[in-house]
Amino acid sequence: MTRFVLSLVGLVLLVTSRPLIAADSSQAKPLDQAVLEFNAEWESARRQVGVPRLTVEEIVAAIRHDSDALSDSAQTIAMDIAETRTLPVGVKLSLSRRHFSNQTMSYVWHVALNIEKSSDGPKANKETIQPKLRRGGTPFERLLIRKQYLASQPRERGKELRSLEELLAKRSR
Repeated sequence: MTRFVLSLVGLVLLVTSRPLIAADSSQAKPLDQAVLEFNAEWESARRQVGVPRLTVEEIVAAIRHDSDALSDSAQTIAMDIAETRTLPVGVKLSLSRRHFSNQTMSYVWHVALNIEKSSDGPKANKETIQPKLRRGGTPFERLLIRKQYLASQPRERGKELRSLEELLAKRSR
């Protein structure tokens, strides 16, 4: 019960201590501001699993190293982000914390740069990439910034999955 109350107090402090910036998604945003907001949003969860904060340098390095897997239009946007250190409209940082396969559920810390697909799509000299869909139905391409597996467990029918805390506690014994 005490842990729940402390978590709730921490959440209230986190929410109330955030700067009151209008969340205008129609404006470009400095990359360092986007990283600060991302880290603030996920600070409690990040500390719980012991992963480092996201950095601007990490994003720029991932773009320079892995953006060739994107379509030409998304790659151009990604390279522009690395050069200008600005997130344009339609580009967001995202976090995945669970990954399911047929027989395994893994707790993960996957940070990605989601780039909305432009209406012109990939150019003819690249293979067509099947974009993922955002909840609103907008297609996007994902550039993985950080991929870290924290713990996993087999998925068995009728058996409840253990929490990440249980798995990490068992691992530290």
